[in-house]
Amino acid sequence: MTASYAPPFALVTGCNSGIGEQLAIALAKSNFTVFATARRVESLDNLTRQHSNIIAIPLELGESKSIESLRDSVTKYTEGRLDILINNAGMHYAAPATDIDVSQVTKLFAVNVVAVMHMCQLFIPLLRKAPRPRIVQIGSVTRDVPVVCQSVYNASKAALSQYTKTLRVELRPFSIEVIEVVTGYVRSNILRDGVLISEDSVYRPIKSTVEAVKNGGNRNGMPAEEYARAVVRQILGKKYKREIWEGHRARILRFMVTFFPVWLLEFTLFMSFKLHLVSDLKVKDREGAGFNTRPTIHNDTMTTAQAVLQQKLTITPKTASLLIQAGYSDYRQLKHATPNAIVEQFTSKFGIPKTSASAYRRACRRLVFLGTQDDPEEQEKVCADWTNKALAARGIWRADFDDLTGEQIAELLMGTAK
Repeated sequence: MTASYAPPFALVTGCNSGIGEQLAIALAKSNFTVFATARRVESLDNLTRQHSNIIAIPLELGESKSIESLRDSVTKYTEGRLDILINNAGMHYAAPATDIDVSQVTKLFAVNVVAVMHMCQLFIPLLRKAPRPRIVQIGSVTRDVPVVCQSVYNASKAALSQYTKTLRVELRPFSIEVIEVVTGYVRSNILRDGVLISEDSVYRPIKSTVEAVKNGGNRNGMPAEEYARAVVRQILGKKYKREIWEGHRARILRFMVTFFPVWLLEFTLFMSFKLHLVSDLKVKDREGAGFNTRPTIHNDTMTTAQAVLQQKLTITPKTASLLIQAGYSDYRQLKHATPNAIVEQFTSKFGIPKTSASAYRRACRRLVFLGTQDDPEEQEKVCADWTNKALAARGIWRADFDDLTGEQIAELLMGTAK
């Protein structure tokens, strides 16, 4: 063994770009000999040129023989020892649950779940020979957050999380640390592919919204270099952290999944992805022949109602839209109510489980923030009073709107309908 291949040793999968590449660099700078893998080993040339302690090895995660070959290569370099295994490589797939390609589902689970299990199985014997062995799984906040049009990817990360928890218990007798990195938004190529919503899909009204959320998260995400430095610092720290939450919005989402009731978390996503547009679509027939796109309220009717509300109540377009979505007819009475009274009104009217007024207000405030953060000025206007927060928290359509004109809808919402 040469000095270049001295311990400690780390293995990182998926190093051709993004998170994997930066994890390899961060570990190399921490004096690890790093085995970096990629499907095309030539994509790692820059890494190996710039860091003499990074060794490139090809890996096709979807093939068992490739994983076994990787194990043999690492064993030869290290004489059978590995200090850190980081399972980072994975694939992404975005489509509504009704439109999934089952072959893509099988492929994704083979890479994101089954291959990780195989990697752990083969490298545990090498890890047991290290003084402080660690397995690090790069997971995602989507294990807990039901992000729309990502049911397959979300499910794979949930499966990975449960596997990781079980592995942690089973490997405790061997003092192998098993760490899950719950990742928020990070600038990465994994989201480069679009959302697969066909023209005849019932979900086509929200395609642009889903794309905007995905692209916005990637654009505003934490730089991969910053993410990798933070993760490696915590992995190498003296304190054993079973979970590391890192990335843009990771801590906010951790708070939400911990303290929000399930219905509120689901409703937040329902509103963020504008799924009420899908709710307006009707099934064409009971034999499943297809879907019809008749909206509950025609666009021109809704526009008229919104304009009347803006003029008569002196409110913003966003607030008018929220009022229409909520379908709440006692706006004038609610307008001057106290926050506690608003909470009481909405919990009784819509059957919302009663929580403390302060907790409910915090939830409403978070909902409005998530729904309007792309427009800070509009956010301030929407948050101007507790009424708008409560309205934003519900956003449901009234069936009575079906045959009303825009003026009638506006009058109904203001509590002045005859």
